[in-house]
Amino acid sequence: MRIKHVIKQMATVMLLISLCLSGCSKKDDSSDNKTSTTDVNDSVIENNNSEEISEEAKNDAENAAENSPQTETQDEGDEVTEEIVPREEWEVAKLSGSKEAFEDYFNPDMKDYSRSCENSGEVQTITYYSEVMGAERSAQVYTPYGYDAANTYPVIYLIHGIGCDSSQWVSMSVANIFDHMIDKGELNPFIAVFPSVIPVGGLDPVSVSDTNIQAFIDFVKEFKEDLHPYIIENFSASELREDTAVCGLSMGGMEALRLGFTYLDTFNYIGSFSAAPTLETELLTTESSDYIPKLVLICSGDKDGTVGDNPYNYHSVLSDNGVEHIWYVHPGQGHSGGVWKLGLFNFLKRLSGGFIGE
Repeated sequence: MRIKHVIKQMATVMLLISLCLSGCSKKDDSSDNKTSTTDVNDSVIENNNSEEISEEAKNDAENAAENSPQTETQDEGDEVTEEIVPREEWEVAKLSGSKEAFEDYFNPDMKDYSRSCENSGEVQTITYYSEVMGAERSAQVYTPYGYDAANTYPVIYLIHGIGCDSSQWVSMSVANIFDHMIDKGELNPFIAVFPSVIPVGGLDPVSVSDTNIQAFIDFVKEFKEDLHPYIIENFSASELREDTAVCGLSMGGMEALRLGFTYLDTFNYIGSFSAAPTLETELLTTESSDYIPKLVLICSGDKDGTVGDNPYNYHSVLSDNGVEHIWYVHPGQGHSGGVWKLGLFNFLKRLSGGFIGE
């Protein structure tokens, strides 16, 4: 048992080193997720002050990814008959056998959603005081076109990756997706919040430093006691569980699971894209809760050398714990903006409650 524990710790360290190498993604300029998306490992790192990692560390991270256990493929002949099928009837296949399922259910043409919309919402920067952190904190908030304080809107929180801040999601032009989905009547107007999950003194230039990781741990309490109440008080955001969602990418994908399952009484929808390690997986259960999330979606690229099989492992824990959820793999993609934007789109179009009307 001790050997297994040591191996697990070593694997986590390697994944964290790989996360450090990946850094923050630049704005995704692609208009079509099917033909674009460069692995973030090959992109320009947004934080120019990040420490360089030695070639030995890079090789260790790559070897860890290459040697990690591969997930099994879908058996031939599995039949998919509905857009969202309960887990016990159909698990979206794991890696190489999932291309047909991916194309049929998770790979819509997003060209119309990527360009600017005539009826565009607004993204503003806010500051709020955090009693938990003892400091002023910042976030960005999207309000839809025609936002009226006399109305009440559902709200979704989007969590960025480690070494980044609230600008990561915004720089990927996800507001265009919001605008078009609302304009097409696919979703009701809603509010989106992009927190900055960073240390009080600012980001440590070493992406996976203890201080940057601690910020994600601290944010669980900060969200509940400071940010969420601020949004409710200062925006026309619904307090209803069926109107509240959380999702995130990379370390933010891990954080979305942590927040969602810690506060099942707050979130009815949980989305996790290319989730990083460090989550206490005993959280991934609803056994002792009166609240069952309406939607849990996990996805990852099948060539993700940054987080490797970590998202699949979260999926496996949820399966073992009998938590109904959606799991899919993006074929041919790594730790990249295209995976995250498509993951977000798939998450959004499966929301219910106040997000889609009566």
